[in-house]
Amino acid sequence: MKRKLLAIAVPLALGFASSANALVYSTYDGEVHQTTESVFAVGADAMAPMTFDFSLDTASYLSFEGFTSMSSVLVSLSSTSVLGGWLITPSSSGFSSMTSLLAAGDYSLSTMAFGDPGYYAFETTVTPVPEPETYGMFLAGLGMLGLIARRKLDAKA
Repeated sequence: MKRKLLAIAVPLALGFASSANALVYSTYDGEVHQTTESVFAVGADAMAPMTFDFSLDTASYLSFEGFTSMSSVLVSLSSTSVLGGWLITPSSSGFSSMTSLLAAGDYSLSTMAFGDPGYYAFETTVTPVPEPETYGMFLAGLGMLGLIARRKLDAKA
């Protein structure tokens, strides 16, 4: 949590310290998506359309959270076609969030900002979908616990 706040606070402070300079901080590098990736953009760069590329090794749930000081920021998710997107607005909580299930492959997040220059930030987190073998092992473990409990009850009787 502290690292996330630091990752947002430092670029924000630098951006407001010199409003003539624009700033974009991004951990997306076009490679395999790490557990968490993030973007922070302020100033003139926040108004320019940007694209952030990543790939997924396995089917995963992608969680998205974002906030902005501008009228709105449209973030679209695409692979070979547009798959969906998020509209980030300054809401009462300040965050817009959503979770999607994605197959393994290459993806892009594209941004389009509307309104007066300001800042926006978003973060995506991936969680792999459990394999069927995981569920099988879980059920086998429950079966073993049930067998042990039954043997203990039979031993008491």
